[in-house]
Amino acid sequence: MTADVADRIEALITTVSAVVPCGPRVRAALQAVPRHEFVPTLGLAFFGDGDARVIDRETDPAAWWDAVYSDTSIVTQLDDGATDLASGSGDHTSSASAPSTVASLLHLLAAGPGHRVMEIGTGTGWTACLLSHLAGEHGSVTSIEVGGRYVWLDGPEHGLP
Repeated sequence: MTADVADRIEALITTVSAVVPCGPRVRAALQAVPRHEFVPTLGLAFFGDGDARVIDRETDPAAWWDAVYSDTSIVTQLDDGATDLASGSGDHTSSASAPSTVASLLHLLAAGPGHRVMEIGTGTGWTACLLSHLAGEHGSVTSIEVGGRYVWLDGPEHGLP
């Protein structure tokens, strides 16, 4: 991991910790599972001021990185994939949840080593991988997406932390 990515992750954790409880295990999971690896090149980012912007890693990488490491949700699919995200309008059918929402869920769930977790709504897969980190090598995470994706994560043997 580059120093820039590590700095972005730490800044995000600081931002999230100001909004929701973020204990040591959740912090460690956020540090171990970088969000940018789960956000596609193109997305529709929703910021706290109500502003929605198309983000594109190819055409404006700085804006993409800033959105990915801010406390914002990022829509990754419109109209079950029938509408191009670049249009910026349509029914939001998949997303990367805002990090504070994910951290709150992880805190309240209190998943730990050896736990078995079922997630409905895989989205980008970031939350499933964070859960896998928390469940550890003796736990498991099963995540199901309405679009047909099925993910079974059992820890390190799948390249997960």
